[in-house]
Amino acid sequence: MSKVDSFRDRPIPEPDGVKKSGMALKKVKEEYPDLEFANATVGVFHETNLNSQPDWYIEAGRLADESVFEERGKKTGYNFLVNPKFLESQARLIFGDKVDMHKIEVAPSYGGSDAIKTINGIAQGIVPCLVPTWANHKGLIETNGGIMIPYRAIDEQGNFDAETLKQMLNPEEVIRQTRNEIALRAFLSKFNVPASGTEKYTYQTIANDWVEGKEVMPLLEAICKNPYSIDIPKDLWPTVAELLKKNDMIVQMDLAYLGFAQGACEDLKFVRYLANEGVKMIVEASMSKFHSHYGWERVGSIMAVNFDPKEHGIKGKLLHQIRNTTSAIAERGQVMSTIIEEDPNIREAQRTTVKHLRENSDNNRAIIASALPKAARRFASKDAKGPFLFAPDGKNGPLLPYVFPELAEQLGVSVPENAKNFPNDKIRVAGVYSSAEDGLGLGGLRLGIAGISEATATDVRNTLEYAYEQLNR
Repeated sequence: MSKVDSFRDRPIPEPDGVKKSGMALKKVKEEYPDLEFANATVGVFHETNLNSQPDWYIEAGRLADESVFEERGKKTGYNFLVNPKFLESQARLIFGDKVDMHKIEVAPSYGGSDAIKTINGIAQGIVPCLVPTWANHKGLIETNGGIMIPYRAIDEQGNFDAETLKQMLNPEEVIRQTRNEIALRAFLSKFNVPASGTEKYTYQTIANDWVEGKEVMPLLEAICKNPYSIDIPKDLWPTVAELLKKNDMIVQMDLAYLGFAQGACEDLKFVRYLANEGVKMIVEASMSKFHSHYGWERVGSIMAVNFDPKEHGIKGKLLHQIRNTTSAIAERGQVMSTIIEEDPNIREAQRTTVKHLRENSDNNRAIIASALPKAARRFASKDAKGPFLFAPDGKNGPLLPYVFPELAEQLGVSVPENAKNFPNDKIRVAGVYSSAEDGLGLGGLRLGIAGISEATATDVRNTLEYAYEQLNR
């Protein structure tokens, strides 16, 4: 048996939390010498996509600069005057032109990730989260005292498990899952308790009492956000609304890829449905991709919907914070987003760009999927929508020598000479260690397919076919 075959047969480790996110690969083995499995992640980006802006975006920037300088001339210091227009524009975009601004509180944020981090830094609650999801969610939730509890509602064949979804919307069940080991680990970390060995278990009762008092605030992805691009089925929306209202829960709606599934109107139907059903929710929205800010500006918003103005406890604290938050950090981006939504010509051009990216994704998904093993194609099919193609499959593990030759050598996997220049210069490689709990734990191929050309997608397909051919000899 070759070393490559031996690597292929190694079992996936049991879930034990996220070890590291964003770590340089050459440091992975140094910090985790016993690591036997690394998630192979390939990010594909078209060069011009990172270094050019569409004409409509440039025009929005020009108009924004004129507006910002005009307002700054009227006063000194930071400019908060842009916030009201931006916040109303965000509310109208997400909830429609007839939105009642008296029933919604909106705050600006520095992108979608900042929105999640801000809310969970205030709430410091327990956040049940459907997995698979992106690795950064855990850090954003737990940095300031929150606790993320993963619920695997999507299996390896792309089937959605309704019972798992119901469990994560039951606060008593979530707290039960959190007690003992998870509670203790979170407590020791939060309060920096220097306990080791059996000594740490003296804090178990305190830790369990600590989590009992936390708010359970589920995090759901509004559209095509998780790696598989598998969304909560529409026939389960009434169940979600019923459970959230019955248990008086606040749900966090992560809205990062608006427009990339089926278009803005279709993509907002789940969020609007919950709002119309009276569900208390906080929408954590990103305009970074939808308005093409990514790499130039970071713009987002936080919206509290269906809250009672006289809320007490953590709900009241969240409402107060959102109501009184202003931001000058992304003021140019805020003005640009407002212009993009309010100028009919720019708005039409922007929607056309997103439509093109969406269609390009679907086309490239089909091209690249043809090179993937059969088991992985479910997540690359026309049923999955979104800017990424994620192919969880056991055969992606052996791709490690080709995508990460240095790490493969450190793990004792032989690296063929022809792998040292793989992939070619059209593909940029990035990767992190991932456990099964992280949600990416089957290994996989993550391809950013929205902004690449068909020629690049074809090149990726050919490269993958060659790699599989070499690895399966």
